[in-house]
Amino acid sequence: MTRPALLALDLGTTSVRALAVSGEGRVLARAQRPLASRYPQPGWIEQDPEEMFNGALDVLREALATARLDSRDVAGIGLV
Repeated sequence: MTRPALLALDLGTTSVRALAVSGEGRVLARAQRPLASRYPQPGWIEQDPEEMFNGALDVLREALATARLDSRDVAGIGLV
């Protein structure tokens, strides 16, 4: 029996990324989407939370599909 896979989700400043890893630690898939940033004044940054949420869903779905995994195959998700 194989161990369940894990997903990692990175909500960064410039992009959203997902990584699917086998239970044995092998990288199965990666996915990334850029995020738009606005700078209303020096030292400030604004990002759209809906864009981040939708981007997160997109990369998680892509990583699962690329790795040929179903949500039932995932033991957990790590957030970075």
